[in-house]
Amino acid sequence: MSLVAPLLLSGWICGPVAGQRVFDVPSGPEIERARELVSSLYASELQAAKTSAARRVLAEILIDRSRRETADGALAYALVQVAQNLATAAGSPETILEATDQLTTSFRTDVIRIRTDLIPSLVESIPGPATARSAFRTGARWTQQALARSAWSEAEEYLTALKAVVRMAEDPRAQGELERIRRRLIELRDGAEIFQAASQKLAEGPSPEACLLVGSYQAFLQDAWKRGLPLLVQCGDERLQEAAVLELKGATSSQERFEIAEAWWRAREGRSPGQRDGIETHALDWYWQSLPDLGEDEKKIATRRIAEVLPPPELPADVRPISFEATEWSMRCWKDGKWSLLPLESTEARRRQGVLSVRNTTGLYHISQLTFVGQMLPADFMTSFEYRGPLHSVQLVPDNALDISLHARLPESKKWSKVTFIRTGDTLELWQDGRPTAVQSYNCPRSLEGMFSVSIESGREVFLRRVHIQGGQARE
Repeated sequence: MSLVAPLLLSGWICGPVAGQRVFDVPSGPEIERARELVSSLYASELQAAKTSAARRVLAEILIDRSRRETADGALAYALVQVAQNLATAAGSPETILEATDQLTTSFRTDVIRIRTDLIPSLVESIPGPATARSAFRTGARWTQQALARSAWSEAEEYLTALKAVVRMAEDPRAQGELERIRRRLIELRDGAEIFQAASQKLAEGPSPEACLLVGSYQAFLQDAWKRGLPLLVQCGDERLQEAAVLELKGATSSQERFEIAEAWWRAREGRSPGQRDGIETHALDWYWQSLPDLGEDEKKIATRRIAEVLPPPELPADVRPISFEATEWSMRCWKDGKWSLLPLESTEARRRQGVLSVRNTTGLYHISQLTFVGQMLPADFMTSFEYRGPLHSVQLVPDNALDISLHARLPESKKWSKVTFIRTGDTLELWQDGRPTAVQSYNCPRSLEGMFSVSIESGREVFLRRVHIQGGQARE
């Protein structure tokens, strides 16, 4: 039985989600009938799903099929239940959480109870730091959504559940985020009445005091910067006004983005802990955006500011390095006006004692991309690797011929250098030996799903080791 099935069958009820087809929880016999139907419809696929990757892919197919079911609630439920069992067998916490989201949006259930019970249950089912981090990220998202609805009690229940898993995540970033969410909850809840009163006063006519109260609450605590910025321009606080005016003016260069970030960094002084957190997070977004083409002195300041707030990311200890098998890697080369994948044997490659050395001898273009073709990196991912030699860049590239990428230039290194490339939501980060580095987009959105790749110039040799990927999905 799936992790949440006992919770659903116990009959806890909450209101339906607006705009979606919502079913009553089916009875036991209805579920049994539907499970037999799923076993029949997907008999060959279930039989063939022998590996963790295959089970995960099939689980995602069943979840998608459940989303599209509009007539048979028992079938929709059974599809997700089978998907969750497959995901558990595959050791894929992300897919289990995806299945749970589908159940809580498609059935009239006690969403809060299911979610808060699932977080610790998930870690018990698939123990390890990687699972704990996945559970934490999802629980943090649920908490932020509750805060956006002013559902203080719901947010508090999620926070209680998150405290139980944050230690198992073995991640200083998660602990810091938990504290920031806690401070934000306190200030949102305790300041709600003052915010409402100031909003009413503001409706009667703008005043610096009302603009300061409402603008600060909206921008720094609610993360509603578009609503808060025009009010902060009129708030009477010189530092907040300066930063708000600069941001509303806009930025077209790295230097201008850096100046906006610096203005917010100064403006955070003297604010309450929760508001300071919100300003720092916002300033960091601007610092990351400023890094490409920024002058060396300013870049040192920007990277120092980022590192003050964010510790360098570390992969969970239980994420194993990926294979250097030739079938999992290809050379992505520019040929006949498009990118093509060639076998690793098309260049000079050697594998020895956990190190892959590649000399670009393809003879095509001046750069070729050593690409791990075994997985696609979806919305959230973390990759980590060490390199030695004249590596040109690291990038995320599509699994087609399009000339698009998310990339970062890397310097030649005569000793082993560690690089970590992560995406969480809309935020892209790249760290080299504990220092933030610029990530740039070429002809694509920052949400591009793609393959991990490194670029090697023609005739040059690069050495790679300890390549890890967390969050990837097997390519079909």
